[in-house]
Amino acid sequence: LDIVWLGLLLAHLRTGKIRFLIAAAVYSGAALYYMTSTGICVLLTFYFYAAVLLSVPHLRKQYFSTKRLQMIAAACIPLAGLSAFILFWLTLGGPVWAKTFWHNMTEYLSFFAHGHAGGVLPIYESLKYRHFWASLMGFVLPLVYLATLLIAGAMVYLKKARTEYVLAAVIAVYGLANYQYYVVRSAVTSYYMNGLPFVLLV
Repeated sequence: LDIVWLGLLLAHLRTGKIRFLIAAAVYSGAALYYMTSTGICVLLTFYFYAAVLLSVPHLRKQYFSTKRLQMIAAACIPLAGLSAFILFWLTLGGPVWAKTFWHNMTEYLSFFAHGHAGGVLPIYESLKYRHFWASLMGFVLPLVYLATLLIAGAMVYLKKARTEYVLAAVIAVYGLANYQYYVVRSAVTSYYMNGLPFVLLV
């Protein structure tokens, strides 16, 4: 479903209409609600997108030409987290105010990162079992993400490319965020489980 979110960001880049940014903010919170692991990636990537448009002078002038639009755009940052909180509150009620709830929300992610939920497979695991193609792709994907982020970001910043290219940088950040799964658990199948950002960039 994150393709819908990317569509909202693209619509905002193409039209400049603030309603698409607001919808993307709400969706970012909803993503955290329905799938915590990838939802965190969506939320952080949305923050990256908003920060880029608000901090780069010519982008801020293009998309938020008035103080009112700048204030609405800035309000979208807390709106994303607030929409997640509201969805949790509507589902669960009072427990969302307890520290224990938020600890439990992040507990699985912590277990996974430390190898207690499926086991840690080091990044050389594919080489150990002579899965050379999987190992190569395991390194190609993050390099493509990083190169895209640097090149597309620089081109937009220097006004050498259309502002739509910001979406390529956003997809790259989203891909890098999701790639933590491969870093922690480098099984032969892991690299393409989160390969959709790579496919979109190619």
